[in-house]
Amino acid sequence: VTLLISMALRGQVSVTFTVNDAITTTTCTDGLLGGAPDILWAVNIQNEGWLNYPAQGDCFTALPNLQYEETYDCPNDVPNELEVCFKVFENDGLVLPPLSCEITETCSETICQNILLPTFGNTRPDSLVLGGNLESTGTLYYDVSVDGVNNDRICNAVPLGTLSGVQVIGDKDNIGFNN
Repeated sequence: VTLLISMALRGQVSVTFTVNDAITTTTCTDGLLGGAPDILWAVNIQNEGWLNYPAQGDCFTALPNLQYEETYDCPNDVPNELEVCFKVFENDGLVLPPLSCEITETCSETICQNILLPTFGNTRPDSLVLGGNLESTGTLYYDVSVDGVNNDRICNAVPLGTLSGVQVIGDKDNIGFNN
């Protein structure tokens, strides 16, 4: 019984975005004292907010990370694309987990791009490049998928009205509606 209830609450189509890794560089140094940069990067999908990577102790997000998941009752409701933003920066903040996970961005560079979703039932590994003559650059590696579950939600239902007694709708011998 629990399984049936659980399936009834799920959408028929699920769109997921998993952040796998990134390779990043920056020309900036670590604050006023110089030194090697502390490069962080962040991802924002569908304007839901930035998540910072990579994990440093208890700070930031571990990889791989299922960052985005949206379910839709009907396949026609699934968008053709997602907006993905990728940001690379040098962190001049104090990272001393668990006391502080402060971020102070310098040399921040960002790219946002609409990515096409794969066809239903497929997962596509892909990348987003933040390049050019910038202070901070990188390549984001991710998987995006569109998958589904079978359930009893009705998409594009056509109201046929209310029947009483032995009434019938349609003609069983034709392709039209019938019961």
